[in-house]
Order: sequence, then C-alpha cells, then structure tokens
Amino acid sequence: MSAISHFLRYEFRRFKGLSRVALVFILLVPSLYGGIYLAANWDLYDNIDQVRVAVVNHDRPAKFESVEVRGGEQFVQALKDRPVFDWVFLDDDDEAASGLADGEYFMTITVPEDFSANLTSVGNYDPRRAKLILHRDDANGFIIGTLTGKAEDALAKTLDASVADAYFRALFGSLDQIKNGMVGAATGAGHLSDGLDKVTSGVALLHDEVTGAAERVAAAKGGLAGVEENLTKVEGAIDQAGEGMGKVRDGALTIGVNTASAVGEVRTAAGYVSQLATHSLETIPAARQQAQQLVADHALITGGETGLLIKHRHHSNQASRAGQALLATHPELAEDPNVQDLLNELAEDRRILDQLAERIAAVESSASAIKAQLDSVDVEGAARGATAALDNARTSAEAAAGGVERISEGTKQVDGSLTDVRDALRSLTGGARELAAAAPQALDGALKLSDAIGTLNTAMPQLAEGAHKLAEGLDEGAKRLPDLTDAEQQSLAVTMSSPVEFEQVVDHDAKYYGRGLAPMFFSIALWIVTVSAFLVVRTISGRALTGRGNPLRIAATGLGPLAAVSLVGALAMGLGLWPLLGIDPVHPWLYLLLLTVASLSFIALAYAVRIAAGSPQTAIFLVWLVLQLAACGGVFPVTMLGPFFRALAPVSPMWYSVTAFRVAISGGQLSTYWMCIGVLGAIFVASTAVSVLLVRRRQRFRMRDLHPPMVTSKSTADFAFSVRPR
Repeated sequence: MSAISHFLRYEFRRFKGLSRVALVFILLVPSLYGGIYLAANWDLYDNIDQVRVAVVNHDRPAKFESVEVRGGEQFVQALKDRPVFDWVFLDDDDEAASGLADGEYFMTITVPEDFSANLTSVGNYDPRRAKLILHRDDANGFIIGTLTGKAEDALAKTLDASVADAYFRALFGSLDQIKNGMVGAATGAGHLSDGLDKVTSGVALLHDEVTGAAERVAAAKGGLAGVEENLTKVEGAIDQAGEGMGKVRDGALTIGVNTASAVGEVRTAAGYVSQLATHSLETIPAARQQAQQLVADHALITGGETGLLIKHRHHSNQASRAGQALLATHPELAEDPNVQDLLNELAEDRRILDQLAERIAAVESSASAIKAQLDSVDVEGAARGATAALDNARTSAEAAAGGVERISEGTKQVDGSLTDVRDALRSLTGGARELAAAAPQALDGALKLSDAIGTLNTAMPQLAEGAHKLAEGLDEGAKRLPDLTDAEQQSLAVTMSSPVEFEQVVDHDAKYYGRGLAPMFFSIALWIVTVSAFLVVRTISGRALTGRGNPLRIAATGLGPLAAVSLVGALAMGLGLWPLLGIDPVHPWLYLLLLTVASLSFIALAYAVRIAAGSPQTAIFLVWLVLQLAACGGVFPVTMLGPFFRALAPVSPMWYSVTAFRVAISGGQLSTYWMCIGVLGAIFVASTAVSVLLVRRRQRFRMRDLHPPMVTSKSTADFAFSVRPR
C-alpha cells in the first residue's frame, strides 16, 4: 500500500501549471454538471405563478329556476381564489391573441357568451355542454406548453365545483317549495283516500242494488210475457162483450118493438072489451086467436134459452162479469167514471130485466086467464076478467116499454164504454208488447251494468288502498325533507359541489422536482467522469509495463489516480450540493457510501474498457451513457419503457446507482439499496480483475503495442500504451 501511495503522490506531482487547472476542472465536472442542472430545475413549480395566462370572459348570466347563474363570473372568481398561474383578466380577444403571439402570455382562456346558458340548459331538457377555449402556442416553448396543458385538469375541477355549487344552491333553495308541495299533496291524497273510502262503500251498495235490479228485471221479463198474454185475453173478452152488448141492444130493440106492439094490442083489446062482453059470442074466436098470439109472443120473449129476455139477461150478466174481470186485471180503471157508469147501468139493466120478467110473467098469467075465460062457458065473466087483465097488461106493457127503452139506452152507453175500454186496452197491449220486446235488451244492459259495477267494486278497494299508501308515502317523504337555513343550504352546496376531498399520502416524498431528479443526474455526473478523467490522467505507465512487476500492483498504480479523481469529484459533488441545494439525504452515511462505491465502480469499469479498447473507450461510454439515460429509470419507471430498454435496464450500471440514490436521498427499502450496492461492488471487483488480466497480457508486447494504430494526438490518454518517451 505504501508503494501505491508513493506512486499516487508521484503521479499527481507531475501536474504543474495548466495541467493542475485541468485536473481541478476534472474534479469539479461532477459538481458542475449535477449542480448547475439541478439548481436550474430544482423546484420548477415554485415559480409557476409567474407564468402569465390571459383570461377573457364574455359570458352572459342565465336563469336556472329562480336563481341567476353567472358561470363566467364564478369561474373568474375561482381563478382569483386559486392563483396557480399569473392570471391576467382581459376584455379584448385581440389583445389576448397579440400577447400570446408575442410570448407575453403562455396561454389564453376564453369564456364564450353562452357559457352560463349552456350550463343551465339541462333544466330545460335541452342539454348542451358548456365549453372553454384554451389557446396556447408551442412556439413559446414546448415544455411550458405541456405544463399549461396540465392546467386543464385544475380548470375542470374549478368549473365542476363552481357549476355544481350553483346547481345545488338552486336545488336546496327550492327544497322549501318542494316540501310545501309534498305536504299539500299529502293532504290532498289523504282527502282523496277518505273520499275513495266513501265511494267504495257507495259502489258496493250500488253493486248490490244493481244486482238485485238485474234479478228483478229478469223476473219481470216473464211477468211481462204473462201481462201481454192476459191483456190479449182481456182484449178478446172486451170484443166478445162488445158483440154481446150488440146482441143485447138488438134484443132490447126487438123487445121494445114487441112491447110497443103488445101495448097497442092491449089498448085495442081494452077498446073492444065492452064489445067483447056484448058480442062475446061473435068475437070469441077472434079473442081466442089473439090470446093465443099473446101466449106465443110471451113464449118468444121468455121461452127457454132462446127467449129474448133470457138472452138479454145472459148478455147483461156476461157484460157485468167482463167489467168486473177488467177491474180485477186493471184496478186503475175503477177510478174511471165511464167504467163506473157502465157497471151501474148494467146493474140497473139487470134490475129492470127482473121487473120486466115479473111484468111479462103477469102478462102471461093474464093471457092464460084470458084463454081460460075464453075457453070457459062464462063468457061474460071472462070478458070482465079480460077487461081487468087488459088494463093490467096495458100498465105493465107501458112499464115494460119504458124499461126496454132504458135498457136500450144503457146498452148504448155500455157499448160506448166498451169501445173506449177496447181502445185503451189495445194501447195498453201495444205498450206491453213494446215493453216485452225491450225487456231482453234491458235485461242485457242491466247484466252488463251489474258486471261493470262488480269490476268497479273490485277495483275501488285497490284504488282506495293505493291512495292511502300515496298519502302515507307523501307524508313520510315530506317529513324526510329537512328545513334548511340559508347557512345550511350554503354549506351543503359547497360540500356537495366538491363531495370528495383528496388526501394524498406520499411515502418517501422527494419534495422538490430537482431532489427527485438528483439520483439520475448524480449517476450521469459520475459517468461523465469516466470519459473526462482520461483526458488528463494516464491509463497506465508504459515504463511500468516493461518491468517485471506484479500485474495487480501495476493495475493498482494505473487505476489509483483515476479512482482518486473520481472519488474526490463524487464527494465534492455530494457534499457540496448537500447544503447548497438542500439534498438533505434521509440516510447520510448510506449516501456517502453510495457516492464512493458508485464512483469507484464506474471508473473501474471504464479503466478495464480503456485497457482493452484504448481511446475508443470514450465513444463507447458516450454511447452507453445515451442508452442508459433511457434505461436507468431516472425519469420514468422502467415498466413504462419499451421492450428494448426494459431488457437493457438490468445490465445498466446507472440503473443500480439511480435506484440506490433514491433510497439514500428520499428513503425506501434498504434491501433494495444493499442489492444495488452489491451489484456495483461486484462491478468494481470484476472490472479490477479484468484490468489485472489485461495488464498481465499487456506485459507481453505485440507489434500493435509498440506502434498503436490510433494515435490522434499527444495527449496522455493517446500515449497510454506507448513505450516511446513523451
């Protein structure tokens, strides 16, 4: 070790004048690279409020229910409350466009005139999306354009909160009206339920009555047929009664004629009684003949069933019975005065017929006596008896003539009444027939009405139950609606417009943008040393290769100065930027250990490649650096990279250094850190072993070692393998 230390002091004493400046510059390369870039990008978002964004509001207020919505003004006020950018509020579109083109503004936001109208269009069932116009110019810088593009999310959240706040204010403001309406509706539904209960009872009663009426109509249908039949029979009986009364009238006329004739004969006989008495012998034959004629007339009037008087009595009785039957069938005719007169006249007719019968019997008796007297020897006594009998007969005949005249008048009246009764019965029969014809339709309609009311009777309880449930539901809903004060409405609107509050928990927070990028840039800075260090430090001494020294010692003397430069530069960067930028590693000792291991690992790898390839090592490591910039996962996770770079990551030394720096600076799994330290340490050991093997091989000179094919300059690096003196 003392020999190596002596060689290191000797090697660095070679640097004099400008070469020392070059050596110091190489030592500061990591600090300059990592420090300048990280300092410039340490906290980009800390100055985002200096980015000027123009806002032009052309919105016009719109009505939503009874609330005036000023979406544009609310949006502008929300931007003022959240000064993410340097908002500049303008009224002129041309001024905003000119400022964007000149780079004065990095983005313009325009609120169109129909912004509020479109927000409230949902309430009119004609929904239209409200929009904002965000205009940026990437000529002002792509990164700043991308940064301002991210403002869309913040603007969307601001808009959602503002619009929802307006909607919910209108909603909660109308809750009182909704509750009052529901209370009124519940009261009305309660009244409706009570009314439907009564209607249900009425419909049930109506159903029972209609069902009974349908049954009675069905029963009346048969009764109407019987009424029609009976009326037809009555009509026939009236016709027969009319015919009988016609016969009675004819008989009465005949009786009247005969009675008048009998009266005349009696009068004539009375005139001749005296002559009969005087001239009885001369007139007896004629008297006997006339007496016989009188007996024959009596037989014609009263003789058996064919007698006129008997027929008259028979028809009178039949007319009386028909009238009584008519009254029994149609009691309402009992109040008819014509019918009463008819019945009275028929009764009087029967009485008179009885008297007439008595008188005719008396006439018959007288005629028999006359005949007996005429047959008697005592003619004078017979004549006197005949005279007396003729007087009686004349009186009876005159009375009979009067009765017959009254009978004739009564029959005329009965005949007229029967005609009226016949006409009335015919009208009644026609109405009964029409009623009987309409009875089936009435019965069918009654049955349909009964069925319909039965269905209604079934539905009404269901409707009443539904109305009752509606009343209960409305009442319960009205009770659930709260009575909100203005302060409660405002609080609910604010809460529901942004119902979710995000609480982000970050483990091992990097805090600053630059602190998050430090692992990558520290690794890049350490890798840059593997390229720049060979510009001022020799790879290996050609004089040492010509000796018989141990290859390990020779390799150590060549790698030592490079390792010292790399380690000092790494520690200068890590310790210098710690207070300047605020690296503030979570694990300080692990941080320093990683700087040491990573710097030695990278330079040992570069040293091995330098021994093997010579000057092309610079180009190899520059290309390798470019590949590792994408594969190391310093900006984006490896899982987001393409398949090629994902495959390249495990064989990239910078991936292990970046991962370990993250744990040392921000914190994380220590197992991951030690795994990376182990890999980097393995790279150092493996690279050193390869360097020893290469040095041993270089101790056997070849022609190309004596005459290197690539000598581009007289720099130390280009002559690293030359044995020619410098």
